[in-house]
Amino acid sequence: MLLFLVFVLGFFSIMFVDRMWDQTSNMYEHPFRVTKAATTIKANVIEMQRLVRDMMITEGEAELKADKIVYDRNRIAIEDNFKIIYEQFLGSKNDVDSAYIAYHKWLDLAERHLEANIKAGYVSASRSDLLKLRNSTTTEAMLSNLDLLLDFANNMASTFYTNASNSRMQIRYYLMIMVCVLTLLVAIIVHFFDPKH
Repeated sequence: MLLFLVFVLGFFSIMFVDRMWDQTSNMYEHPFRVTKAATTIKANVIEMQRLVRDMMITEGEAELKADKIVYDRNRIAIEDNFKIIYEQFLGSKNDVDSAYIAYHKWLDLAERHLEANIKAGYVSASRSDLLKLRNSTTTEAMLSNLDLLLDFANNMASTFYTNASNSRMQIRYYLMIMVCVLTLLVAIIVHFFDPKH
């Protein structure tokens, strides 16, 4: 009987540890990867905005080419991060689609501004052109859609954390009960099988 209880205690311990691992894994694999990817996209977009500004006001071909290389590198990184979000996001894929479409609208707008400036023979862009790009509704929509993804991912992370914390408490509770039952059973067995009684 005692051996059976030890076996049950071990079985429940393994089961609960596995459940804790699943929740910990979910916390990393889903919300945190999405959060990291969306945050990286926002950082890349902000850098791209700066690069667009620099390319619009540059007067030299060499500077333009150097900025364009970094700009293109950021575009590739953004596409890679959107792939991660599409794979890992636990919410509605429509939200990811909206962010992706908004990003491409912003990208088209930025490239149109750039192209117009290049066609004008690198004539420095006016301050109003730069402000139009930075403050456009397209830019706001893109950043807002990314924020929705971040908020959802952070809420999922919080949910997973709460579930992991609750599981921890359950494990403690069940183990304490098992240890108490086991201790009580050992005390009863010792009491009845003690040769002095």
